[in-house]
Amino acid sequence: MRHLIVAALAAYLVTVEPASAEARRVFGAILPDPLDPINEIEGRFSVPRPFKRVLKDLRRTYSSIPGIIIRRITTSPQVRAYYVENTRRGRSWDGINLYEDLGSKRVYLTVLRVEPKPQPRRKE
Repeated sequence: MRHLIVAALAAYLVTVEPASAEARRVFGAILPDPLDPINEIEGRFSVPRPFKRVLKDLRRTYSSIPGIIIRRITTSPQVRAYYVENTRRGRSWDGINLYEDLGSKRVYLTVLRVEPKPQPRRKE
């Protein structure tokens, strides 16, 4: 019984607390700091850190959480891109796009919010 309590507490802390001291939440998603806002309302940021370091931080944060899938999404040699997909029930965000245009050497993060479902019209 004690092991179940410890495991439940550990799982809770993993989902609630960012993996590093330098992290922030955007639409409920945990993102590594520092971030330079491009359009904060739409969840778009430039990251002044190396791509591999940002990817490592995202993997450390999300790899142990059930319902989170991290996959590579690019086929172009000029672009490196990964997608962090959130498939959990009751989620506030759908995914995080991480990509780097190798020509400009900038790393970008985009958080995709869950779009509200349209309410069905009631018949009167």
